[in-house]
Amino acid sequence: MKEVKLAILDFDGTLYRGDSMRDFARFLNPFRYYFSLLKLLFPYIQMLTGNASRNDIKALFIRYNFAGYSEQVLNEKGKKFYDKYVKRCYPSALEWIAKEQRENTKLLILSGSCPPWLRPFSRAFGADLICTELAYENEVCTGKWIGKNMTGYAKREALEKYLQQHPEVSYSIALGDKKSDAISGALADEYHQNYFH
Repeated sequence: MKEVKLAILDFDGTLYRGDSMRDFARFLNPFRYYFSLLKLLFPYIQMLTGNASRNDIKALFIRYNFAGYSEQVLNEKGKKFYDKYVKRCYPSALEWIAKEQRENTKLLILSGSCPPWLRPFSRAFGADLICTELAYENEVCTGKWIGKNMTGYAKREALEKYLQQHPEVSYSIALGDKKSDAISGALADEYHQNYFH
């Protein structure tokens, strides 16, 4: 079996400058996005006082911004988002990815964001994608996610499963930007934080 090097890449704040979920929501429907921020003000205050979690805020944000859109519309908008927002990726990250591609490194994007706007990036980078999956009924977004919100220990569990499915990986490097990324990053041979900043 040929040995393979794997690069495990967080997206927001690591490859991408900013929060791609917020940027995509604003790109998709600015009016709905800004109205959602008003509706999230009280839950955000609750989070600061310990009466709500980041998961709660994210769940509300997804519901307020994406519920009711067809999967086709979200995916089409995701392609257009990539065309406009790929420039938000750190230039040093794009250069590093190109170098790793030339060296046949296997790439994996492991992110808490969602497929409609992440998949065009992963395809352009030739990377596998594990992320928070939006839920659909009759091909319409319900405003919820399926399975786990891909952060912290959920990322670690997903990465453990991925590594089990890819025994050819002989060496791995993980890149993130937050302490929570180090939870999954600990499974790699190397972990670096804010590598491209």
